Amino acid sequence: MNKKKKIVDKTMEVKEKSIHWFENKIRWQLLIIILLPVIVYFKVGSFGLIDDFDDTAIIIEHQDILSNINKIGEVFKTDAFLDNKGESFYRPIQNVSFMLDAQISGKDAWMYHLSNLLIHLLTCITLYYFLRSLNFKNITAFFFTLLFSVHPLFASAVSWVPARGDLLIAFFSLLLFLSFKKHLATNKIIYYLLHIILFSLVIFTKETMVMLPLLLLFYYFGILKNKFELKKLFPYLLVWVTIIFIYLITRSRIIHGDYSLKVFGALPFSKNLPVISIMLGKFLIPSGLSTLPLFDWMSFIVGTVILTMLLFITYKSIKEKKWVVVFGFTWFLLFTVPPMLYRVILTEYKYWYLEHRTYLPMIGLIIVLAFFINEMINKEMLSKKLFNGVSIVVIFVFSILATLHADDYKDSITFFTAAANHDNAGAYNLRGCVYADEGDFQDALTDFNKAIEIAPEFPDLYFDRGKLYSEAMQDHVSSEADFSKAIYADSTYTDAYIKRSTEKKYLGNTKGAFDDLYKAEKYDSLNNEIYYRLGNLFSSIKKYDNAVAYYTRAIALKNDYSEAYQNRGSVLHLLHHSSEAIQDLKKSIQMNPGYVNAYFDLGSVYLDIGMADSAIVSFDSTIRLSPNFAEAYYKKGKAFQLKNDAEKACNTWQELLKLGSPEIKDTIAKYCNTASSTSKK
Repeated sequence: MNKKKKIVDKTMEVKEKSIHWFENKIRWQLLIIILLPVIVYFKVGSFGLIDDFDDTAIIIEHQDILSNINKIGEVFKTDAFLDNKGESFYRPIQNVSFMLDAQISGKDAWMYHLSNLLIHLLTCITLYYFLRSLNFKNITAFFFTLLFSVHPLFASAVSWVPARGDLLIAFFSLLLFLSFKKHLATNKIIYYLLHIILFSLVIFTKETMVMLPLLLLFYYFGILKNKFELKKLFPYLLVWVTIIFIYLITRSRIIHGDYSLKVFGALPFSKNLPVISIMLGKFLIPSGLSTLPLFDWMSFIVGTVILTMLLFITYKSIKEKKWVVVFGFTWFLLFTVPPMLYRVILTEYKYWYLEHRTYLPMIGLIIVLAFFINEMINKEMLSKKLFNGVSIVVIFVFSILATLHADDYKDSITFFTAAANHDNAGAYNLRGCVYADEGDFQDALTDFNKAIEIAPEFPDLYFDRGKLYSEAMQDHVSSEADFSKAIYADSTYTDAYIKRSTEKKYLGNTKGAFDDLYKAEKYDSLNNEIYYRLGNLFSSIKKYDNAVAYYTRAIALKNDYSEAYQNRGSVLHLLHHSSEAIQDLKKSIQMNPGYVNAYFDLGSVYLDIGMADSAIVSFDSTIRLSPNFAEAYYKKGKAFQLKNDAEKACNTWQELLKLGSPEIKDTIAKYCNTASSTSKK
């Protein structure tokens, strides 16, 4: 019995020595902090980009900018979606990071995903050192960093490419605090310069970071225990104010989106309030995770209990001057509350929030938890053995859950299916759009119908189903009906008016088509497409002067509107303004070198004014881009005929005959036989 006891005691002693040895092995701890998330997330390198969502809007549709490093200046002159509309957010550093990825993999997804993983690893390493800088034990910092590295709630931040901004602001913020502390301790200029660079990067990455100076001041006074000395603090205040001022001025010149009370302010904030509880609930019990989360009662109830406890603990910590706890809770609130002031209209049908937005705020909660665990271990209220054992089990379970949740982001269908499984009408709708893009119209229609069944009051669902009826199924009656339903649900739905106008034109209701476009203009007078379509309508009823006027208005609103230049050129041709028509058509081609109709119309103008050689060049370009363009062959033959080159004219028409255009036989019979007999004589 004594031997057994000695063996047990010896084993326990060895374990305790091993734990003590590991506590001081920083390199080994860092190695595990790197290896575990690599094991969990390395597969993201094989994931794709998500169609019909932010991935498409930022990366796929803007490879012309991202793939050309010489256009880096444009990233700072456009909004977060790289549009000149300026209707969204201003996040240039995020897009610069995408530009760097594009230099390596273009629009292939692997580099974007691996960059997300790399930034996550760097953030975890920095978090470890930051927690240690708050005087937590190494083992406490290690386990809480490991918890952060594989928490399932953050799987979206690592696995979904457009979450890049949240990864970057977490990484930059943690480094910023470390550089701040280092400069205050050493007064070395290198750390001050690093602080300036990091502050600039974090501010130009995401809007919410303008709140960062408040947290830095709390850190300065509450954590580092500095007294107010203006001389010491002034260099930082100068940097913070200057950079934020530059950011706000730059942003104001680019962003001019909708900031009405419906989308920004107290009303959106009140609607978003449950998100705080839901985030906390999912942090404690990571169930019901979704690519597009909706309201979750279980998480809300659990989170509300946690929030109540946090408020009480923070109040008590203020009285007891436990400033690290107050700092952690302030961190959580400062990075959670400001984004809640903004809410997209009808977002409750798509997502209440996105999980990657929890990535930075939850570091504050980790600070709070780490403080109390650290304190309990110091006071021997919690044994290291129990803490280590529970931590290992939790991290193991979380690693599995994170691995499973990461799979939800591997491709478009999986992404939207994961959300649709939670009866998300927006997810069904978006998956329907992906099916439609892939040519699977029946599955698309099934998804649109299901979305409408779940949320019949949501106008976007009718709009997208109407587009499917119109563009894929050529069912203009059903399409018009759906656009009407979208307008009934939202009487200001400009795009629905525009689309319904087209359907009415197809159905012979020209007056109704005009009425819809005039209504659209009433709600969005700066929409260039409205004037473009009005030009088309006037052209269709042969009111060419009106058509030219509306095309001109469309071009004034969008100077690079290739289609408007082409159509205006065609109408000017009909009005016999040949030189202006040629000018417009050349501009259209310059903007879009692959625009077939612009080449054909340009050739037609040249043919009508007797410039046969120029006409032939334009028709050759038309045929090169569209080898089955019958009218281009016919007119090219007419151009050769204009040059009195009957042989080439006939050869061109023979090519048209081979394409399966029997109507050309009459032309060949009329001109080519005569030409042939003349050549024999």
